[in-house]
Amino acid sequence: MPEPTRAWVRLLIVLAGVAVCGCDRSGPGGGTPERIFGQTGLGPGDFSYPRTIAVGPDGDVFVIDKSARVQRFNSDGEFEHGWQMPDWRAGKPVGVTIDRTGRVFIADTHYHRVKIYDHDGNPL
Repeated sequence: MPEPTRAWVRLLIVLAGVAVCGCDRSGPGGGTPERIFGQTGLGPGDFSYPRTIAVGPDGDVFVIDKSARVQRFNSDGEFEHGWQMPDWRAGKPVGVTIDRTGRVFIADTHYHRVKIYDHDGNPL
């Protein structure tokens, strides 16, 4: 069988598996999610296509969405604080992590940098 035909056959097998299995809203292992928070929008606690998420050592959850907003939630999913990345028109941040002291590191690949903030969004 020619190589392009094999690629199509593999693709059809994968798509058939997805169609048969479908999407499962349960969590890993078949359980239900512990917590769901947020909704579509641009207000505090809302999301416009969430892109990345990280949990800090204190349990706070940081989410960055496609509008280049960084939002912090407590461990119960309640909005606490948010800020806008300074430059974002060339592209939005794609990664976030929090170190053990609570500093927030944001991978801003479109601007070839990693921005570092304190827990409240003040640049370091």
